[in-house]
Amino acid sequence: GNMSISVYYGVGCPFSTLVLVFLAEAQLLEKVSIMEITPELLQTISKDIDKKASVPILQIGQQYLLESADIIDKLTTIFNIDTTMLKVLPMYQQGVHKDYLFMHEENARLAARTDSGEMLEPGCAWFRVLDKDVDGHVSLDELLDGLQATHLLAEARAGYHVSRSKWQDAMDQVNVLIEENPDFIEGYRLQMVLSTISDNFVLFFKASDYLLKLNPDDYQALLLRAVYSKSFQKMEEFNEIIQHLQEINEEIANITLVIIDHVDRIWNTPINDQVPKIDNQNISILALGSPSNDDGSPRPRLLATLERTLEAANAYPNSIIYVTGAAVSSNFPEALAMKRWLAQNGINQSRIVTEMKARDTVGNYVNIEPMLRVNNSEKLILVTVRYHLRRSTILAEAVFQKAKLPVEVIPLAAESDITDPEDFNKRMVVEHAASYRDLARALHFYEASDFEKRCHRNLKMYQRCN
Repeated sequence: GNMSISVYYGVGCPFSTLVLVFLAEAQLLEKVSIMEITPELLQTISKDIDKKASVPILQIGQQYLLESADIIDKLTTIFNIDTTMLKVLPMYQQGVHKDYLFMHEENARLAARTDSGEMLEPGCAWFRVLDKDVDGHVSLDELLDGLQATHLLAEARAGYHVSRSKWQDAMDQVNVLIEENPDFIEGYRLQMVLSTISDNFVLFFKASDYLLKLNPDDYQALLLRAVYSKSFQKMEEFNEIIQHLQEINEEIANITLVIIDHVDRIWNTPINDQVPKIDNQNISILALGSPSNDDGSPRPRLLATLERTLEAANAYPNSIIYVTGAAVSSNFPEALAMKRWLAQNGINQSRIVTEMKARDTVGNYVNIEPMLRVNNSEKLILVTVRYHLRRSTILAEAVFQKAKLPVEVIPLAAESDITDPEDFNKRMVVEHAASYRDLARALHFYEASDFEKRCHRNLKMYQRCN
């Protein structure tokens, strides 16, 4: 009749997708109003029904249905659909959707699993799930590997589809862990590491404060606190930490000063944006990736890197060109997007070598190092955007030096995609602080386990998480 029928869906929500698959196969797309939900509308509907609403939502006049199965049943009745004739819907229900529900339930089970006969709180269960090597710490790699499980656990806890950053989910899970166990040092350690990766400096100082209250001699917290204090010119605190480190472990104090000296040396060197003139035959070029569009076309930052790389490639026609980057923040691998663009702009594909496994800059260099060694590269022109160049140079030198690879890194800046001077300066503050963090990572003085291995000291949990 004249009933107004609307379906509200959420992007990426598998329950919404289930309803949309039904609408498409039942040929109801033109008979029903289909709209993406907004936070404001979701809040309004929640008030109308006097409970928290979640997508998908079917609205018929002033009435609402929230469950996907109920929505499909209702629309089947209204439009007299013969569901026995549907083929795609059951395939989706028994395939992708079933797998999603199983994964969801499995993560919920893990969040409430028993350990030695005792029920674990959700935060502790999450911590144990991520700690794959059972060393009592959740490393950055373990955190990265567990981001999807973290996201699903957040959904299991919330009871509806969560559409937001997986990093925010991880931070929320850490907060749950700390609330359950306020004296559990590993909770603050994980919060500290997360804050360094997300460049949340306020949270870093807060988390490291709590950690050092629980253990004033924690090497990891002291080293990171020292370099961040230096980065933000908190010199009195920096000097106090160095003095304390020299009293309890001279090796850690010395490596902290090495990190600071290396970063300061590079950051006091002018940035070069002209292709250098080098009298050497064993020259290679390394272009650092950044996200492309989903179709592989370069975004402004990547385009700037590629244009400068093209200049260097034409200046040194016998050079090998390494392009790096996986599909980190888009659906198209960065290295493939770079290779395609360079080939379209006249570079022979035989000169281009791709590295597509690394998830960050440190990983780029670790994976490129064996390739440079095989090709006997003596000089490496490193290309990336201006604000990223100094941090990238520091990491390249550290990784290659640690691998005993005798190659000279020659930094070459591409134009910055950040054009506003104030925004550029803010980014440089972040890059400077991140330079200390990443050099510590490259030298393996960043994770708690790094200090255990180097210092032969047990930094494992001071108490169990339970």
